[in-house]
Amino acid sequence: MTASMVVRRMDQAALDAVRVAMAGALVIAALWIVVGVTASFGGSDYLATLLLLVLPAASLTVGALGAWRGGTASTGRLAAVLLAIGSGLLVFLVWVSDTLLTGGRPYDAGMVRDFHGSGAHDLATYAVSDNLGSAMMLLLLVPMLVALFGLAGTAVTARLLHRAPTTD
Repeated sequence: MTASMVVRRMDQAALDAVRVAMAGALVIAALWIVVGVTASFGGSDYLATLLLLVLPAASLTVGALGAWRGGTASTGRLAAVLLAIGSGLLVFLVWVSDTLLTGGRPYDAGMVRDFHGSGAHDLATYAVSDNLGSAMMLLLLVPMLVALFGLAGTAVTARLLHRAPTTD
């Protein structure tokens, strides 16, 4: 209900920023899912590295698109902040949902080794606890990094828009 009221009061530029940010948040959440699956099932290290390089590129793009489509730096900043909040929450929710549905599986050799020294009652409890801790770190890390790169994209684009010659 709150989101509905907020969206009704937005001008067209702000709505464009919301659309760009939400699409970007879905892309970033999907990238993190692919990175997690790749890491869990022993995929290529090159693929994981490539996917992690796409995160800054996607954030820069959303900040730049927000500023460009809105024509102002404030619209770009709005898109970057919305992207940071949306992607952080989506990554957190996906990570936590996966952890709870799978019981922290698959267990890798490092987790099994750490479990024996942890004093936890069973491996599943230890794995879920460990994964929820990782989810909380991602809830802090993803929004900060995404906001940093998104705001950088906004600043560069706003500077270029400001320098663009105008025709009267």
